[in-house]
Amino acid sequence: MILKKREFGYAGKLGVSRQPAKTLVPDSRKEGFIMATVFMKWLEKSPKDYDRGINILTLGQIQRVKNGIVDVYVRPGIRVLEIGCGTGTLTVMMAAKGATVTGIDTSPVMLSESEKKSR
Repeated sequence: MILKKREFGYAGKLGVSRQPAKTLVPDSRKEGFIMATVFMKWLEKSPKDYDRGINILTLGQIQRVKNGIVDVYVRPGIRVLEIGCGTGTLTVMMAAKGATVTGIDTSPVMLSESEKKSR
């Protein structure tokens, strides 16, 4: 398993909508979205708590999704590039099934946590 840090720039103009925000995201969902975003940013600074926090945030569904990805798409011998590998949970699962996996992320602390899992 190969873990790499990659920096990506954004070359382009950010599109700005002239519509009021409430037409883009309903008010009741906007607060939840903002809270989830803040929670995610906090978790990224605390990689040891990241997996547990994501499990809470997704109401326990994240593991089912990862298992589905591995069961349906991963076969021994295939090569996989996981962009945004985070703490490496899915990366390790795919490697355990026999795939050659390269995980990349922009966060050195998340990559450090993924390297611990890969040992």
